[in-house]
Amino acid sequence: MKNIKVKEHRILIIGVGNISRGDDALGWNFVSALESAYDFDFEYRYQLQVEDSEMISFYDKVVIIDASHEDLPDGFELKLCQAAPHYYFSSHAQKADTILYLANEVYGAFPTLYTLAISGYHWELDENTSPKASQNFKRALDYFTNEFIRTKLSFLQLNSME
Repeated sequence: MKNIKVKEHRILIIGVGNISRGDDALGWNFVSALESAYDFDFEYRYQLQVEDSEMISFYDKVVIIDASHEDLPDGFELKLCQAAPHYYFSSHAQKADTILYLANEVYGAFPTLYTLAISGYHWELDENTSPKASQNFKRALDYFTNEFIRTKLSFLQLNSME
């Protein structure tokens, strides 16, 4: 595992997806949009893996952002994640609740973890997101930066975006 870059605020934002698979890039694009504006730690993942439980164990608050195949009512859904003791046969493609459970059980760490799902529609090889997913992305980013960060990520530290 690489060096963990934990800062004083102990906030980690993880984008999950694949930049070459159309709307699957939404998680990575979201992280990319935040990186220059906020002094959080950021990571990009193709999928969540068991090893990510160690990484999140160093943080107080974690947000995992990923594209969703569901057509969510607002185009996105942000929710608090609850730890769940279920595993998948592969060590790859674990869910956020499993990663949180492992951080709790293996590392004795209890970060607050949120998931942000953004509705996507196009999953083929393509470096562009679909128009509808792009609208969902904008709505999710607006909500996240104008509401969520100010109310839930209270140790907010801005670089120079004011």
